[in-house]
Amino acid sequence: MDMEHLRVAFTHIRRSPYQALAAILVLSYMFFVVSIVAFHAYAAESTLTYIERQPQIIAFLKNSADISSIEKLKQELSLDRRISGEIKFVSHDQAFEIFKSAADNPLVTELVPPEIFSPSLEFSVQDLSFAQDIISRLKREEVVDSVAFTGSVGGESAIGSAIRRLEGTIQYVRTLGLVFIGFLVPTVVIVLVVIIGMRISTRREEIDTLRLIGATPWFIRAPLVFEGILYGIIGAFIGFLSSFVWFLYSVPAIKEYSVYFGNIPIIPRDLSAGLMLFGSLLGVELLFAILIGFIGSFIALSRYLRF
Repeated sequence: MDMEHLRVAFTHIRRSPYQALAAILVLSYMFFVVSIVAFHAYAAESTLTYIERQPQIIAFLKNSADISSIEKLKQELSLDRRISGEIKFVSHDQAFEIFKSAADNPLVTELVPPEIFSPSLEFSVQDLSFAQDIISRLKREEVVDSVAFTGSVGGESAIGSAIRRLEGTIQYVRTLGLVFIGFLVPTVVIVLVVIIGMRISTRREEIDTLRLIGATPWFIRAPLVFEGILYGIIGAFIGFLSSFVWFLYSVPAIKEYSVYFGNIPIIPRDLSAGLMLFGSLLGVELLFAILIGFIGSFIALSRYLRF
């Protein structure tokens, strides 16, 4: 019986192609925006995860600090569950070698003695929200001379604002995407209600005839419900494929500017991860499309077909 209802829904779509096209275009646009927002959210989350996993807090130690004091501080930090990964100790000589590898002019390295570089402890945190508390704790340690945060510019005074900017940027991307989707979903539902309501109006005589011959309410409603769901599924496929094509054209531009992104995985690095990302997104959008199609059809039927 469901296949028969589906066939009838396809027949109705073919009979009024312009109304069907309007519904599909609106749904396609919505799912295109949803996919773009999802891609940007993935890039933002990947960037945040990458930053959180990097040695972003650097505790510069006093030159007078002895090995035992340094090891004691390192042991205390290793017991802090807010800290992730390895706590790396960088000596005078290692810091000087890092400076030499980063310096553009070899003459500069000859003029800079290794003694001016302080030893340091470098580590990352589980979450950016922990960074400020740990930095404040390190500043109270006797062996610590100063603390740096790799996301800040302008010294220690800018550490707090740098952390807040990073967290605020991610939250802004999430909120903006939800606002866009929040505006689009009611608009799409209203369009579906109007179009299916027009379908009911044009088929009023047919519906009255079916009632007279004893057709059940579900037999009359089912093709209209399936029609709304079909609009959703077709729109989701078109919107997703359009965003996927946009993504493929954007990848070369992203790679061109990869020098600025470094090793941040703003796009999936391997095929399996990419297929999992896009497959999951398509699956979620199809489920969402079926739900929107059903809701739009149900509201239209409740409004225009009361029995």
